[in-house]
This record gives sequence, C-alpha cells and structure tokens, in this order.
Amino acid sequence: MDFPLGVKGYKLYDIARRKFFISRDVLFFEELFPFHSIKEKDIPISHNFLEQFVILSPLFDCLEKEVITNPFTDARSMTEDTLEDSHGANDQNPYTSNSKETNNTNQAPILTMTRKSSWPHHPPSYLKDFRYNLTSQNSTPFPLNQYRSYNAYSQHHRNYLFNVTSIYEPTYYHQAVKHQTWRKAMALEIEATKRINTWTIVSLPKDHHTVGSKWVYKVKCKPDGTIDRYKARLVAKGYNQQEGIDFSDTFSPVAKISTVKIFLALTAAYNWSISQMDINNAFLNGDLFEEVHITLPLQTSQVPKKGEKLACKLNKSIYDLKQASRQWFLKFAAAISSHGFIQSKVDYSLFTRGNGSTFVALLVYVDDLLLTGPSPSVINSVKNTLKAHFKLKDLGKAKYFLGLELSRSQQGLMLSQRKYCLRILEDTRFLDSKPVVAPMDSNLKLCKSEGYGL
Repeated sequence: MDFPLGVKGYKLYDIARRKFFISRDVLFFEELFPFHSIKEKDIPISHNFLEQFVILSPLFDCLEKEVITNPFTDARSMTEDTLEDSHGANDQNPYTSNSKETNNTNQAPILTMTRKSSWPHHPPSYLKDFRYNLTSQNSTPFPLNQYRSYNAYSQHHRNYLFNVTSIYEPTYYHQAVKHQTWRKAMALEIEATKRINTWTIVSLPKDHHTVGSKWVYKVKCKPDGTIDRYKARLVAKGYNQQEGIDFSDTFSPVAKISTVKIFLALTAAYNWSISQMDINNAFLNGDLFEEVHITLPLQTSQVPKKGEKLACKLNKSIYDLKQASRQWFLKFAAAISSHGFIQSKVDYSLFTRGNGSTFVALLVYVDDLLLTGPSPSVINSVKNTLKAHFKLKDLGKAKYFLGLELSRSQQGLMLSQRKYCLRILEDTRFLDSKPVVAPMDSNLKLCKSEGYGL
C-alpha cells in the first residue's frame, strides 16, 4: 500500500482481517490483483477473493501442473502474532472467530490455467510509470535548440561548436573496427610507429613481463569546426607496470584549473588574443631509459612460431606509460627554457618571458599549448621557435580547450560547456527532458522551522 517514512518496511493490507501492518519481507506479485474486476462495495463478506485473480500465463508457464497457493497466507501467518489492531487484541473478528472455517478458507483452490494464445500481450504493468524504448523515437519532445540560441556567434564559430558536439568517438576496438575511417586511422598509426622505430618486435625473454596495450580514438577538428582527421592512437596499459622495474618517477604536465582561470581572466581583462597549438606525437619525443615490453597491437599480422611469445620492445616512450608524460615534459621544459622562458614555481605547466610589450605566457596541458601576450609578432616568433624543436600544428585562435568553448566578443571572453552538459544528459537519458529556467523543485514551499541553521 505504501512505503512510510521513518519505518523500515512496507505498509501492507491483510484482506481477510482488514488490517494494515508493517513488514520487511515482501514478495510482489505484479500479475495478481484481487480487485481487478470487482468493485469494493459489491464484494460479499463470504466471497473468496482468489477466484477473481487475473493470472498472466507467461509468468506461470512452468506451473501448469502445480497447485498455486495463496501468496497472502504466509504474510498473514508471519505477522498475525506480532501485529495488533488499534482497538486492541481482544476485538472480535468475523473472519477469525471460527477456527474450522478459517482453516478451510486458507486452503487455496486449484486455478485452471488458460491457453497461452488466448491472452493478449501488453507491456508489463510495472512499466506504466516509466519511459522505455521499445521502438526508435523519430523526434525530440523538447529540442534544446529552441531554448539555447547560438545566433550571436559568427558562422565559423557556430560550425565549430556544432561539429564538436555531434562527433562520435568509439570507446573500444570492436566498435571502431566496424567503420572504414577508423580502420584506416589505425593502419596509419601502425605505419607511423614503424617509420620512427617506436618499437621492435622480439621474442619475450623469460625473466620479463609484458605491459598491455589498447587503442584510443579521437576526432581532430580544424579551427573552423570541420573534421580534420580521425586519430587512432596505440597506448600502453600503464596500470600493469611495476614500480622500480618498468618505471621510477612519474609526473604529468597538467595545468591547474586555477591557473587556467587566471590565464583566461588576464586575456579577457587586457584584451589579448589566445593562440592554440598541438604537439604531434608529443610523448614519442621522450627518451625511455627502462626496458619495457608491450603486447602486440590487434592490427599486427605477424604470427609467432610454435612455443614463442612475441612482444614489442619499446625504443621510445608511448602514451599511457607511467613515465611517458614525465619524459616528454623534461625534454619540452629543457627546450623552452633555453630560449629565456622561466618556469613558474607555483604551477610547473606555466612558462613566462619578458615584460611589458614583449611579455608572453605559455600554458601546457600535456600536448596542448596556449600562448598569449600583447604583441602578435612576439607570439609568432615563439611559434617558430617551437617548430624548430617539435612537430606541431598551429590551430589559430583558441576556440575549444579542456572541454571549454571559448568565444571572444567586445564584452570579453565567454566560456561554455555545452558538449559536457549534452554528454551528461545523454548518459542519463534526459536529453529529451524539458529545460527549465531554475533547476529546482516546482511549487516548493519553504518554512523557517525546516532545514539546518547556518
């Protein structure tokens, strides 16, 4: 009947005794309902309610030759000794005054099963209050584009945002191998690793173990939002590495969120432009000093000999090795420091040089770089310096960084996380929910006596 607050149990109703009681051990029979076709005022006192049970055959296919017992009998027998009516335990009850009649009525009659084909099949009753996808939906009841306008953006910026939020990226190999674009991307990655001699396929020594490998997939976009390329990257399962054998020290060049906020706030306050760059295969620039073996990638066609176990001996660092980010950042910091940049003591991912009109700030997040300063010519000279050391891509003005959509206007810099919000709505299946102005309970009435004091 109910699940009352403050009580550990369900509120049940005993049909025979006409009493409410609380119990924690409850079995739910969704297909059995004693008042399915009889109104409460028309029920006689001596009526046997089990005769009116509607039984759906799919649940009882395996019980065609058995006797179905009364599910309410056990619940009444377990709670009869512990639960009393509010008028007292000595009240007379017409259903329990005669013990012989009670014993006879407790015996459930044998219910005749109907043929399976004679009953129409409908969705289960417990799904009536839920939304379920039995057929594909062709429309969205409340499309978000009617509540969030992007007309204030330029056409190029709108194209970029729409492409970023509508891109599909597979998570596993069996998902990507079904698409020609991702198969081609994996083949290109294998060719690139062979060209730069990332690893050598050898027979695994007996006293060595292998570190697993897997594929990760990413869609790279151009500054205008169009798709640049489909990137498949082979990474190591670094959690299989053993400290002291496969690696010693670790460090990840990840900028602090507070540093990112201050960086963006300064650019907005002084109206500086933000340039974004991406280092190609950044982790492959790191020097690997340990001897590490990884399992053969799934795209490798080489077959081992009988009794031989092949592995890839790494000549260079690859992504997701525990020491990969540290080795890459050491090489990057040494290269950029040789040109007059000073590394911040508060956040090692921030580098600055000069002052006044020659000031320039460089922010590093793994292999993504942000450059800002008052002079565009100084920023261009820094880009040329980086190109002399590393192979990188100039993405132009920053529009998307760390899940933040950056939009410059005369009023300042606007930040948005549209893609992140849509991903959460999609994962929780609330993408077609109706947007509201204030995300709180409707018709909520507050009282001074409720809640906790501040």
